[in-house]
Amino acid sequence: MSPTRDTVGVMARDVDDIKVLDAVLSGHVLPSAPPPSPAQRVLVLPRATTWTDLDPEVARVVEGACDALRAAGWSLRDFPEPLYDTAELLDVATSVPLAETRAAVEDYLRGHDSPHTFDTVIEGLASPDVRAILMPLLDGPAITPDLYHSALRTGARMASRALSALESAGAAAFLSPTTITAAPPLGTGWSMLRAGRPVPVFSTYIRNTAPSAVWGWPSLTLPAGYTSRGWPVGILLDAPPRHDRRLLDLGRLCARDLSMASLPGSPCTP
Repeated sequence: MSPTRDTVGVMARDVDDIKVLDAVLSGHVLPSAPPPSPAQRVLVLPRATTWTDLDPEVARVVEGACDALRAAGWSLRDFPEPLYDTAELLDVATSVPLAETRAAVEDYLRGHDSPHTFDTVIEGLASPDVRAILMPLLDGPAITPDLYHSALRTGARMASRALSALESAGAAAFLSPTTITAAPPLGTGWSMLRAGRPVPVFSTYIRNTAPSAVWGWPSLTLPAGYTSRGWPVGILLDAPPRHDRRLLDLGRLCARDLSMASLPGSPCTP
């Protein structure tokens, strides 16, 4: 739906399987980089952005995962200053796809000789949160060309600042909670309650995953443990562009060290 933002996301049981699928999808079967040395196992925690306003259960689980990584020899360095303005980043994260969606979907339908039109596809959306975002496109462009190009420039500036912060810390990747709250119950509509007030589901759950999409960085989420109700919690690793395989090797080591630790909770069973 957005050539600038969308990419194929691989989900697998472990990082080794992701490495195999990454090689198949990219067409580049290359040897892995040497495993990171202890001096290279440095991660940055953007405390003032991705670590704010966390659900207490999520905070408990991810802090426990951080403790396990430290015990395994990882260096986790706090970045106390705001890495970006969250509202501005979410605006960029949604503005660019909104500007590209109609043309991308219409091109896809033409290329597959589909009898459907853009309007019928959007009208048939089942997810209330996504439907609320895309339905306005039926009335015409939601983002002007000037706003579109401004969003692209803003995203590039944010990416440059993020890279400078990572390099100044001598770190390989950012480490964040994957989402700020656990998964919502099945059937949740376009909004959900947090701290007693309704918030949009879509922007709530993409808050920490949007930066890598805006910056054009590879991103990997790993299991971090479970809430007291047995719901899974993840940690997110974001690495600079063209560091995909290095990120996978880094994630493999993180996953190994976390699996050897006593992660909090146990999975929910039906």
